[in-house]
Amino acid sequence: MLLGILLYMPIYKNMYALSDLSAKTEIEGFGTINKQISIPTKTSTKTITHILTDGTQWNEIIKQNIEDESIPPVVSKEITLAQKEFWLLILFITIQVLFVTMVYGPIAAFLVELFPTRIRYTSMSLPYHIGNGVFGGLTPFIATSLTSLPGATPFDGLWYPIGVASVCFVIGLVYINKTHQQGVN
Repeated sequence: MLLGILLYMPIYKNMYALSDLSAKTEIEGFGTINKQISIPTKTSTKTITHILTDGTQWNEIIKQNIEDESIPPVVSKEITLAQKEFWLLILFITIQVLFVTMVYGPIAAFLVELFPTRIRYTSMSLPYHIGNGVFGGLTPFIATSLTSLPGATPFDGLWYPIGVASVCFVIGLVYINKTHQQGVN
C-alpha cells in the first residue's frame, strides 16, 4: 500500500504523458485521407490519418449522413501508440497489478489471524465485501467528482484511492503488529 501511495500519482502522470497527443509533433505531408460511401446505411465516412514523429498514429473518423446533411457529422478518434509507448503503458499497468497482488496475497492470512474459527467465515466475508462495495464501488463517482471541481486537474481524482490506501496502510500497521505479538488464536 505504501508503494501505491507513493507511486500512483507518478504512474498516472506518466501514462497520461505517453498518450497526450498535444505534446507530440505531427509529420506534415505523411497523413492520408480515405473516403468511403456506404449506400445501404446512407453514410459517408472520411478517415484522416495523422502520423506523429514518435510513430504514434491517430485517425480522425468523420461520418456524415449523405441524405440529410443538416444532421451534424459524428467525429471520433482512434489512437495507435508507437511500440515504445505501448509497452511502457503495459509496464505501468503491470506494476499496478503487482501492487494489487501484494495487498490481496497477505490479506487472506491477515483476516484468518484476526478472527476465531467459529465466526471466521462471516467475520471475513461481510466486512470484506462491504468494504469493497463501499470504497471500491464509490471510487469512480468520488474520483470523477474530485476532477470536476473548479480548478481541478485530471489527477485530482487519484487523491481518493491514495487516501483509502493511506488509511488501510495505517490500520494494517496497527493490527498486523498486534496480531503478530498476540499469536494466532
